[in-house]
This record gives sequence, structure tokens and C-alpha cells, in this order.
Amino acid sequence: MAEIEDAIAAANLIRVLRNGILTYMEIAKLTGIPSGLLSKYASGKAIPNKSKVERILRLATANWIISKVVQNIVRDYLNGNDQMNLTPENLRLLSIYIKFQCNKNIDKIVTTISPVTVIASYISNALDKPLVLVYDEQYMPLKDSLILYLDEYNKTFHISRKALNFGDRVIIFEEKPDDITRQLLLYKLVVNAGAIVDRMFYLYSTNKLSVKKITNVLKIKSKNITILYKVS
Repeated sequence: MAEIEDAIAAANLIRVLRNGILTYMEIAKLTGIPSGLLSKYASGKAIPNKSKVERILRLATANWIISKVVQNIVRDYLNGNDQMNLTPENLRLLSIYIKFQCNKNIDKIVTTISPVTVIASYISNALDKPLVLVYDEQYMPLKDSLILYLDEYNKTFHISRKALNFGDRVIIFEEKPDDITRQLLLYKLVVNAGAIVDRMFYLYSTNKLSVKKITNVLKIKSKNITILYKVS
């Protein structure tokens, strides 16, 4: 079953890359697989063997390729359209990348209620790990079932007390790191719940100094923060 799923993921990856990112000839040069064969994989006329699947999926681990994919996802959104290009193919590719980057001992995926919740949900499914939702002051379930944290700006994030266990290793997947106060609040909430933040993934950033600020404020290593697309 896993081999079939990987073959499907490889075919989807080819289709995503062909959507304005790479030509068949360019994919062929990167994988060593003839362009005609890649076309057959993408159309479902042929199924790649394990070796070729691995060569194709390895493309999903390249930072520059993921950056281009995310650029396609958020282009209209950043231009004020308020819609992300969340096609199944784009979501699968992001999931492959996150899965490759993550520590195998990850227990849960944490995200806030935001435009990237759908993406985090897809990643959660791909990694077969529970998704933990963090709410802000717009959503107020029963207070006695939550862990609350208020900062000096009176912002509130809350989470079910049952969502995280002490010692859980988690990754945080968020929209952007540019609101430092928001990220500090989220990080402290997760830590206060007893969990350990292994990695922090952000879909994009419009501020080059964001990562530096976050590493200084949170005392977290920059290598543990990944921004998938940096808006120039």
C-alpha cells in the first residue's frame, strides 16, 4: 500500500512541477528519467518503480522547488484576493516536504485558526499525527477546559487542556512569522502546556528580519525555523 501511495505522490509531484515551475526536460535532467517516461507517469499511463519514485520525490525536498510551489499558492492571496491556491497537488507536495524535514519522533502538529489551518490539517493527515488547534479571543469555548495565556497587549490564545500532553514533541505550522507578539504568545502557550517545540514552519514571510527577531525573543535556533517562501 505504501509503495502505491508513493507512486501516486510521485505522479502528483510531476504534475505540480509541470504547472509553471519546471518543464519535462528540466525534471528529466534533475532525476535522470527520460521526459517521455515522466509524461506517462503524470498521465497515469505508466507506474514508476521504487527507484524512480525515490528520485522523483527527492525533488520535493529541494528548498528552491518548495519556495516556487508556495509562491504559486500565496500569489493571489498576497495580492488581496484572500484566496490561496490550495490544490490537492500543492498540498501533497507540501506534505512530502514537511514529512522529510520533520523529526521522526514528532507527536503532534500545532496551528492556530488561520488561513493555513487547511494546510496544517493536510500535513497532519500525511504524517499521521494529531492536529492541535489553538484558538484566539474570537473563539471562546469553556474557560475551565482551556489553558489560557494573556500577554501585555491583552491578547489571548487558548487550547484544550487535553490537546497536549507533557513531553509531547510538536511542530508549529503557521501562516507567517511577521507578527512577533503573536508568535511569542503561541510559543509560550505550547510550552506552558508542557510540550516541546521541535520545529516551526511558516508558509511565507514579508519581513527579512522576522526570523532573527523570533530567534532572539524565543531563544530558539534559526535552523529550527523554516520559512517556505520569502517574499522579495
